[in-house]
Amino acid sequence: MFGGFRGIAPHGGRGGILGAVLMATSAMAGFAASPAAAQGATAQHDFDIPAQSLAQALMIFGRQAGLQVTAEGSATSGKTSAAVKGSFAPAEALSRLLTGTGLTFRFVGNNGVQIEAAPQSANGSIQLGPVRVEGSSETSNGGQASLTTKDAVTEGSRSYTTRAVTIGKTVQSLREIPQSVSVMTRQRIEDQNLTTLGEVLDQAAGVYVQVGAPGISPGYTSRGYDMRAQYDGVPGTGTIEATNAFDMAMYDRIEILRGPAGLLQGSGEPGGVVNLVRKRPLDHFALSGSLQAGSWNSYRGDFDISAPLTRNGDLRGRFVVAHQDKDFFYDVSHDRRTLAYGALAYDVTPSTTVTLMGSFQKEDGRGIFYGLPTYDDGSFLDVPRSTYLGGDWSFNDTRKLDGAVEIEQSLGGRWTLKVAAHASDWDYDQAYAYPYTTISGATGNAGFLYARTYNNNDKVGVDVHVEGPIELWGREHTLLAGYAYDRYDNDFKRGFNTTTTSALNPTLPESLIPVPSSGTRTEQAQSGFYATARLKIFDPITVVIGARVSDYKARTRGIAPSTPTDWSVNSQVKDKWGFNGAVLWDIQRHLTAYASYADIFVPQTTIDISGKTLEPRVGGQAEVGLKGEYFDGRLNASIAAFRLRDRNRSMVDPDNIGCGGTGGTCYMAAGLVRSQGVEAEITGSPLSGLELSASYTRNDTKVLRASNGAGEGQTFTSTIPRDMFKLWGRYTFDEQQFQGWNIGFGLRAQSRTYTTFSNGSLMEQGSYAVASAQIGYQINNSFHATLTVNNIFDKTYYARINSAAQLNYFGEPRSVTLTLRGHY
Repeated sequence: MFGGFRGIAPHGGRGGILGAVLMATSAMAGFAASPAAAQGATAQHDFDIPAQSLAQALMIFGRQAGLQVTAEGSATSGKTSAAVKGSFAPAEALSRLLTGTGLTFRFVGNNGVQIEAAPQSANGSIQLGPVRVEGSSETSNGGQASLTTKDAVTEGSRSYTTRAVTIGKTVQSLREIPQSVSVMTRQRIEDQNLTTLGEVLDQAAGVYVQVGAPGISPGYTSRGYDMRAQYDGVPGTGTIEATNAFDMAMYDRIEILRGPAGLLQGSGEPGGVVNLVRKRPLDHFALSGSLQAGSWNSYRGDFDISAPLTRNGDLRGRFVVAHQDKDFFYDVSHDRRTLAYGALAYDVTPSTTVTLMGSFQKEDGRGIFYGLPTYDDGSFLDVPRSTYLGGDWSFNDTRKLDGAVEIEQSLGGRWTLKVAAHASDWDYDQAYAYPYTTISGATGNAGFLYARTYNNNDKVGVDVHVEGPIELWGREHTLLAGYAYDRYDNDFKRGFNTTTTSALNPTLPESLIPVPSSGTRTEQAQSGFYATARLKIFDPITVVIGARVSDYKARTRGIAPSTPTDWSVNSQVKDKWGFNGAVLWDIQRHLTAYASYADIFVPQTTIDISGKTLEPRVGGQAEVGLKGEYFDGRLNASIAAFRLRDRNRSMVDPDNIGCGGTGGTCYMAAGLVRSQGVEAEITGSPLSGLELSASYTRNDTKVLRASNGAGEGQTFTSTIPRDMFKLWGRYTFDEQQFQGWNIGFGLRAQSRTYTTFSNGSLMEQGSYAVASAQIGYQINNSFHATLTVNNIFDKTYYARINSAAQLNYFGEPRSVTLTLRGHY
């Protein structure tokens, strides 16, 4: 079962706590060594590793060998390596490197190496055992072997890509998913100091973030449409920010699928799904944290500890805390955020694992900022980027609670059952004032709206599914079947007041804050049964067929301080079928071509001439693409072309004006919008020492059919750029004179955005590019420091344009962040 390589480590003692984590996903132990794994152990490489600290030497070894190295415990702490120079197989080079350290190694997966203490006999002498070659991700015929959830974990991998994702309910490689999928790994999140979901998605391929401000949720769009959220694969109704805006310290990775995802979500816009995957308890002790200080009085710290809680490791725990206190580049606004997250995992039996997770976050914001208005001719204000228009007394106090439970049960014969439930409670209390009209060119005045709002959101989601292989036609196929339910309840109370004052020097007395005068309770619930079959028709051909049948209901009623009312059903859909299908062709061992169709539905609330609620909108997408996996999984690349048709859109019925004499407006499900384009992405390590992420998106949206031809042929989403390019790379030097140093560089570029007002005036932000840079140094085995400069050329631009009256935001000026990270 094991290969015949031996780790030579004739001297030294045992290790303890983690000294250096050079970790990636390791495959499940116990698989037979495949030719791919054996080749990775024996192929010759050129090595040039001077004698130095063992932790640093192992980092260089991993880059030069093209392997991902994991060190357990404090195995490397205080140890030095021998020099290695010449052409060797990785096993021989590593044996030389570990001489005198008391350590041995084993190969895991098709590109992993595990460093561990060599076994000792009773008299303390080293007992050299064979180096094992375990769990290659490829079988000898080029197919994919079984993947586990551990293969999808990104923390410790030091990589910008991953072997697998869990966004499709089960663990799959990126090549197995016939739609565009991206992953923001833990390493990428830390390298770029990304602390909010908006910052993460702003760097993700194909996603456009309509920025917000304290108290204002940003919008996340892909392919011209809003995106929805999942939490470890459990669907959630409503927008992403409204359902989960926790600090990024608690997440292992963010998985992003672009395009319709009806099988995963049930109902929703066809923009795609964002799966937020929490960190899990580790099977070894690990301690990490960071401190940050940056522009505009920004200070942050986080702390993360995980360890086995029993001697045999069947109970494991994890605890994460983070605190951030910051101002903004515009005046008045301030935000203070504190997160606490905990998780427990318990192996009830060898085949049953139960995981509990919970988080709490509190935010205190001051200076709610709705952005800048324009003049009444549509022109931008000639004001500094620090300009704040609103009440300096405004506040946003938010509290979030979140809990989840997962049960994973092996059913034997490689079948598994997973039960997952997620619940959250989100409350906020806000008071603010903002301009709700344009600024008069004659008087310089604008109307300001005062608001006082209370909002309570409760969400529950449940997903149950089974997955495993089936034998048919003499071949092995895979079947997934499950049931999902989610519900969203919202209580919303608000009051309004208005005043007119000087727009650029407003007088906004706090005494005008209103008392809430209206209240509404909204409930949305949906459920559905789904199934997917992956049929291996021929060796290189896989056919995917999936379907879901869903029920959906939304209702509202008045609550105090409004006059309480009975429930009113806004929209109801029963037995709505959705489909997806795909053909995948493994052209080569590392290259897959695919063609797919997927759809999703959106319930509507408008009424036709017969008084019936319109049939749901349907977003259906055809996509073709290529996906490649190279350098033993260290690099993933993809290119895709897509066409999405959003049909049955509600539009005014031009033949029934007055709606049969009722005086109301009749509608018909006849509108049609098309979104089409191309996407290309490359992530991972194309060169030794370089981690890279680069993507390009081209997306054209057009109104094909509308009432009386209004807007037909025009761009559907002109405030979203047609072209986007995103780049971030980080290079760690191998050269002796630069050892310990790394540099980073980033670029975000996009085409123009614009909006046209009813009076014919045009508001436009031209195309622009924003660059960033970073320099870092590995201080010792445990600590690493970086200095990051964003918008290094201090480009002035609008990061979001929305309307003439509000939600127009300058992009962030040049900023500097100093970060110290530690791992133990």
